[in-house]
Amino acid sequence: DWKHGAFTKALIEALEQGKADYSNDGVVNLRELDMYVADRVEELTGDQQHPTTQKPSTISRFPIVLVK
Repeated sequence: DWKHGAFTKALIEALEQGKADYSNDGVVNLRELDMYVADRVEELTGDQQHPTTQKPSTISRFPIVLVK
């Protein structure tokens, strides 16, 4: 139904729909994106997939997208 995988679905929700903006500041930053995608993929796959990332701790607040 999605026409793509769970990771892509979670990424689209996070960025296009702004669902990863946990701080409600109008910006999705790297930490928020990482947290949303990891949690959402686990939810979408019934805890069968567990995405992981590696990122330097110095860029956790790196802005990714402005939420409309």
